[in-house]
Amino acid sequence: MKKCPAPYVTGISPNEGSPGTKLTVRGENLGIDKKDLMHVFIAGIDMGRTSEWHSPKKLTSITPLGEGELEIIVVTKSGGIGSAAVTYNQTMRKVVGMLILFAS
Repeated sequence: MKKCPAPYVTGISPNEGSPGTKLTVRGENLGIDKKDLMHVFIAGIDMGRTSEWHSPKKLTSITPLGEGELEIIVVTKSGGIGSAAVTYNQTMRKVVGMLILFAS
Protein backbone atom coordinates (compact mmCIF):
# COMPACT_ATOMS: atom_id res chain seq x y z
CA MET A 1 0.00 0.00 0.00
CA LYS A 2 1.15 3.51 -0.79
CA LYS A 3 2.58 5.41 2.20
CA CYS A 4 0.97 8.81 2.83
CA PRO A 5 1.34 11.59 5.40
CA ALA A 6 -0.64 11.22 8.63
CA PRO A 7 -4.30 12.33 8.58
CA TYR A 8 -4.90 15.89 9.73
CA VAL A 9 -8.36 17.20 10.68
CA THR A 10 -8.67 20.90 9.77
CA GLY A 11 -12.38 21.52 10.25
CA ILE A 12 -15.67 20.04 11.43
CA SER A 13 -19.33 20.87 10.95
CA PRO A 14 -21.21 21.50 13.13
CA ASN A 15 -18.73 22.76 15.74
CA GLU A 16 -21.00 21.86 18.65
CA GLY A 17 -23.99 19.67 19.43
CA SER A 18 -25.23 16.74 21.48
CA PRO A 19 -24.60 12.97 21.35
CA GLY A 20 -25.81 11.37 18.13
CA THR A 21 -25.03 14.39 15.94
CA LYS A 22 -23.89 13.65 12.38
CA LEU A 23 -20.45 15.25 12.17
CA THR A 24 -18.74 16.20 8.90
CA VAL A 25 -14.95 16.01 9.24
CA ARG A 26 -12.72 17.83 6.75
CA GLY A 27 -8.97 17.63 6.46
CA GLU A 28 -5.99 16.20 4.62
CA ASN A 29 -5.03 12.56 4.02
CA LEU A 30 -8.23 11.11 5.51
CA GLY A 31 -7.66 7.92 3.54
CA ILE A 32 -6.85 6.97 -0.04
CA ASP A 33 -10.20 5.15 -0.27
CA LYS A 34 -12.81 3.75 2.13
CA LYS A 35 -10.73 0.60 2.75
CA ASP A 36 -7.81 2.77 3.90
CA LEU A 37 -9.86 4.35 6.72
CA MET A 38 -9.30 2.24 9.86
CA HIS A 39 -10.61 4.26 12.82
CA VAL A 40 -12.30 7.53 13.67
CA PHE A 41 -11.83 8.23 17.38
CA ILE A 42 -14.09 10.85 18.94
CA ALA A 43 -13.33 11.44 22.63
CA GLY A 44 -11.25 8.25 22.57
CA ILE A 45 -14.19 6.13 21.37
CA ASP A 46 -13.79 4.34 18.03
CA MET A 47 -16.74 5.49 15.92
CA GLY A 48 -15.50 3.66 12.82
CA ARG A 49 -18.74 1.69 12.44
CA THR A 50 -20.76 4.91 12.19
CA SER A 51 -18.22 6.62 9.93
CA GLU A 52 -18.47 7.02 6.18
CA TRP A 53 -15.52 7.89 3.93
CA HIS A 54 -16.39 10.36 1.15
CA SER A 55 -12.97 11.49 -0.12
CA PRO A 56 -9.37 12.01 1.07
CA LYS A 57 -10.60 15.38 2.39
CA LYS A 58 -14.02 14.48 3.85
CA LEU A 59 -15.72 11.89 6.04
CA THR A 60 -18.80 11.79 8.28
CA SER A 61 -19.40 10.15 11.64
CA ILE A 62 -21.88 10.13 14.53
CA THR A 63 -20.82 11.64 17.86
CA PRO A 64 -20.78 9.31 20.91
CA LEU A 65 -21.89 9.99 24.48
CA GLY A 66 -19.71 12.50 26.25
CA GLU A 67 -19.56 16.11 27.28
CA GLY A 68 -17.07 18.94 26.80
CA GLU A 69 -14.41 19.38 24.12
CA LEU A 70 -14.08 16.10 22.25
CA GLU A 71 -10.87 15.35 20.34
CA ILE A 72 -11.15 13.80 16.87
CA ILE A 73 -8.41 11.45 15.65
CA VAL A 74 -8.44 9.68 12.27
CA VAL A 75 -6.31 6.57 11.67
CA THR A 76 -5.55 5.22 8.19
CA LYS A 77 -3.55 2.23 6.96
CA SER A 78 -1.46 4.43 4.67
CA GLY A 79 -0.76 7.34 7.04
CA GLY A 80 -1.10 6.01 10.56
CA ILE A 81 -2.41 8.02 13.51
CA GLY A 82 -3.47 11.56 12.72
CA SER A 83 -3.99 14.78 14.62
CA ALA A 84 -6.53 17.59 14.65
CA ALA A 85 -6.53 21.39 14.68
CA VAL A 86 -10.09 21.49 16.07
CA THR A 87 -12.27 19.89 18.75
CA TYR A 88 -16.02 19.25 18.90
CA ASN A 89 -17.90 20.92 21.78
CA GLN A 90 -20.61 18.60 23.04
CA THR A 91 -23.32 19.20 25.64
CA MET A 92 -25.77 16.70 27.06
CA ARG A 93 -29.45 17.50 26.65
CA LYS A 94 -31.31 17.66 29.92
CA VAL A 95 -34.69 15.93 30.16
CA VAL A 96 -37.13 18.25 31.93
CA GLY A 97 -40.20 16.07 31.83
CA MET A 98 -41.71 13.08 30.10
CA LEU A 99 -44.75 13.00 27.85
CA ILE A 100 -46.45 9.70 27.18
CA LEU A 101 -49.06 9.46 24.45
CA PHE A 102 -51.44 6.55 24.20
CA ALA A 103 -53.12 5.64 20.93
CA SER A 104 -56.84 4.98 21.22
